[in-house]
Amino acid sequence: MKAPTKSRVTSIDFLRGLVTVIMVLDHVRDYFHFDAYFFDPIDLFQTNTGLFLPDSLPISVPPFLCFWRAPPPFLFYNEAVKKN
Repeated sequence: MKAPTKSRVTSIDFLRGLVTVIMVLDHVRDYFHFDAYFFDPIDLFQTNTGLFLPDSLPISVPPFLCFWRAPPPFLFYNEAVKKN
């Protein structure tokens, strides 16, 4: 007797993993970058492109995380309904 296999949407898993990696890199950069304690990397008067772009990317992550909270339960519910 085989255990039922669960089908996962790999694109959702991939996007969640990508967002997690972006946030980890942002947090690591915050702790190990020397000037991070002295000025905000988003301050255009004191920063350079190498600090501004990686720090502006994680600003778009929280709305993404809020948006992607809904599809997995929706997909799980639809699979449960299809089986019954």
